Amino acid sequence: MEVTQGRKEVPEALREAAFETTIGYEAEMQGIVTAYNLSVVEVSTLKEHRADGIELNAHKVYHAALDAGIEYRPFVNGDVSALPEGHPLAALKVSRASEESVVEDVLAIQSALGVPVLTVDHLYYELDGAPLAERESLTNVLRRVSEHEEIGFHSTKELILEHGLEVALEDSNHYRSAFERLVAERMHDSIRSMYALM
Repeated sequence: MEVTQGRKEVPEALREAAFETTIGYEAEMQGIVTAYNLSVVEVSTLKEHRADGIELNAHKVYHAALDAGIEYRPFVNGDVSALPEGHPLAALKVSRASEESVVEDVLAIQSALGVPVLTVDHLYYELDGAPLAERESLTNVLRRVSEHEEIGFHSTKELILEHGLEVALEDSNHYRSAFERLVAERMHDSIRSMYALM
């Protein structure tokens, strides 16, 4: 919120890792948003990636590892030893967000936007027949966060299990294209349920 409200500037060397969009820093900071009644916020991880005091986008941290030609798993968990000297993310630090900080973040988004928030967890996934523990933890935190006023929660788990991982998912991070319509319909149901409570 400090960044979007102009109270903190993201250094140019970190901008590519800080933002999801590619519209450019100045356009990103204009904050032009059309009118709406509800905001959908995907929370993809409880990991917090920071460099020089700037919170980074987890997806972009993953891509920074690929771009640098290094193994991504150690890097997204804070091991920067394989980075080339002078890399902008050499100061990367990784920590785990507390449930309280997730509540604070979602409430800050809700307050800034002035509309209720529907959170969505990252894709449910299993490895060797067992749910990924980190994603299960994320889902459980978001369920508890949704107990706060005007914060909803949409889980990806039920629909994926209903149809099976092989049918639903391309890989651990992407739906199959043919499955996306079902995903949209189920999310639309969650949005309509929130509207019914407003």
